[in-house]
Amino acid sequence: MNTNYWNDCYRERQNSISKDYDGWLSVYETQLQPESRVLDLGCGAGTDVEALLKRDVLLTVSDLSPEAVRMVKQAFGEHLEADCFDMRDGFPYADASFDAVVSDLSLHYFTWAETERIVAGIGRILVPGGAIIARLHSIQNMEENEGEMIEENYYIAYGYPRRYFTVQDIRQLFADWRICTLKENVANRYGREKKVIEFVARKL
Repeated sequence: MNTNYWNDCYRERQNSISKDYDGWLSVYETQLQPESRVLDLGCGAGTDVEALLKRDVLLTVSDLSPEAVRMVKQAFGEHLEADCFDMRDGFPYADASFDAVVSDLSLHYFTWAETERIVAGIGRILVPGGAIIARLHSIQNMEENEGEMIEENYYIAYGYPRRYFTVQDIRQLFADWRICTLKENVANRYGREKKVIEFVARKL
């Protein structure tokens, strides 16, 4: 992933926190209890941050882009912790650091092998019984790809690599977890609808 690309994207926002939150986390209140330790993985422009803070969780946000992390930290200050790292390089947290990980359209930029390593890393930093709550681009969005196929279901889209997931992909990635919810859904982002796969999986 290109850090400069994402930094440029967030600089264009001129410190404007995203207003694209579409209420998707409201059905997962039992996984987001007050005082639970939550990682917003790939927080971007802070789309989900305010909704998470309203649940009184102990929030850490992270992103590849220093500009995104700076922007979110500037907006929400002392209410959260903020870290900048590339999840392909592993997670800079101790084992069992979090009760839940929220990943909203941030896990679909990687090769399959990288995705498997990232999922293993998420498992390591979750407590036993901890949950990942996620949305990923669905294969139903395949029409948006513009260019060459890098590997199966992994294409250049909008000039950038993007993976499109099937329900079976999620079952395969989380075969050693307990999948609580797994469904096709629609997300509202950047003024348009995106078809997504939405799921909750718990670490056994």
